[in-house]
Amino acid sequence: VHVEADGYMRPKKYPTEGDFQRYVSDHGGEMNAFTTNYYTSYAFTVNNNAFAMLERDVNNLRATLGRFAPELLETEYAREIWALFEQGELRPDSPLTGVFAQPEGIADSGAVLHAIDDARIEAERRQLGRELAAADAAPIASQHRRG
Repeated sequence: VHVEADGYMRPKKYPTEGDFQRYVSDHGGEMNAFTTNYYTSYAFTVNNNAFAMLERDVNNLRATLGRFAPELLETEYAREIWALFEQGELRPDSPLTGVFAQPEGIADSGAVLHAIDDARIEAERRQLGRELAAADAAPIASQHRRG
């Protein structure tokens, strides 16, 4: 999405100032920008690993507390919490049981391909960032050598 710094070219999906920033933030992402002598770069990321991080942290708690309450070792709180989140039903007072029924059916190969594409795009974005940073540093380094 190309958005002019002055805001004149906003996409229809994000018509007012801050809409896109709120969208990125609501999806676990971050935004940042920096300006060089030649351009302004707007970078944003959306966390595609949110479930993996939640699952890791909840399962670490489960493993630790499970040493004292072994019945916790058989629970699936992370998957239950994530399912409620995806359905828009997760609230601070949502009752949790630790039970999660795995959906049965055909795997969504499109979702797998989408995740692969997301990872590829993220790797390309990071590589571009490294290349731009190196290009910005090159004129500064040559000025220091001349000085």
